[in-house]
Amino acid sequence: MKYAKPQWQDLSMLPVFNHMIDGMLEASIEQLETLYPVMDKPHILDDDTVNRIITLYTDELNNQWIFQEQFKRWKDEIMSPKQAQEVNRLIRVLPKLKTNSEKILKLVRSIEHNTIDKILAMDEGELIDSVISGKIKPPHENSLVKKLKPEHVQLAKKIHIEMMNMLEHDGDELAILTGLTSYMTKFKELIDSTSDGEMSLLCERYHGFYKYVQILENLATGIRSGEISVP
Repeated sequence: MKYAKPQWQDLSMLPVFNHMIDGMLEASIEQLETLYPVMDKPHILDDDTVNRIITLYTDELNNQWIFQEQFKRWKDEIMSPKQAQEVNRLIRVLPKLKTNSEKILKLVRSIEHNTIDKILAMDEGELIDSVISGKIKPPHENSLVKKLKPEHVQLAKKIHIEMMNMLEHDGDELAILTGLTSYMTKFKELIDSTSDGEMSLLCERYHGFYKYVQILENLATGIRSGEISVP
């Protein structure tokens, strides 16, 4: 497929890019928050919804290089200190946007064959074979709840309470990481011993816990990209 050559913009468009990138990041976070509860019940989605999500976030990933090149071109220009600060901020946001888009696509593609349209299109024999073979997984939130270890639920709940308290007092990411240092070891144990479905269920039930997971994932992304240096 041949794509049109990008039209590079001058610095007067920086406020537009600020609004656009911040909006895309916020939308991706909201999309993840919407998807997590659906992982155990994909039959509530239809093909059109799934296809729209796949198209949107595939396009966002494909357009990453355009944003990177645009910001690189601006950095080669003479900018005011405020403009330079904003361009550098947008450059730091791009890896987070990329990570969220990849995560959304991974989640959606893992359930795209279990939509209500796919299920209704099957005859009775196909449906039974698909369930038995594991291609279609019936709703299993109750089984996931049973599999969750009490200590994991308690940890998620404690982190949730701590996070909500910090967010109410406008705690930034550094303050949150510092304040929750004592949970890191047990959190690592939780990550290593739970499935994606179990983690999704914990994130669905405890919003503060989900926000904590996001902060740690952003930190890991920053370290991998070199944005955050590790002594």
